Amino acid sequence: MSNPEDGGRGEAGEAIRAAWAGRLSTREMLRSVLAAQVMIPLAEPPVTDGARLLSWKPATVSRDADGEQFVVVFTDEELDGKYAKWRPEYPYRLRVGADWLIAVLPAGHGIIFNLGGGEIMFEWPASEILAYQADPAT
Repeated sequence: MSNPEDGGRGEAGEAIRAAWAGRLSTREMLRSVLAAQVMIPLAEPPVTDGARLLSWKPATVSRDADGEQFVVVFTDEELDGKYAKWRPEYPYRLRVGADWLIAVLPAGHGIIFNLGGGEIMFEWPASEILAYQADPAT
């Protein structure tokens, strides 16, 4: 059931789960995820000028196999709470639309949704984000 107060986060988590199970295409899952609000752990408050982001220090992780960097984001508040305890050096949260995030993502970074979340975790590599931005309709 949809909860309008959660900013679409519940639907995003369910879409990731459905994509893992093969019940939803990756493209359909991305539509749901990009329509949701996400929580981004930060080391310090972001620096802004009005609505423009000047600087920020989001939590990142790198993939062991190739060193690719990912910004850590959550659609699941319980996982976000666990991450806050595990990584107390990221005490701040920025709640934004996932669509906004892909517009300000640091160059060469992907996004990892729901780190540690098993069937609701999703890695979106930088190369795939660029391909999506070039042709979001496919």
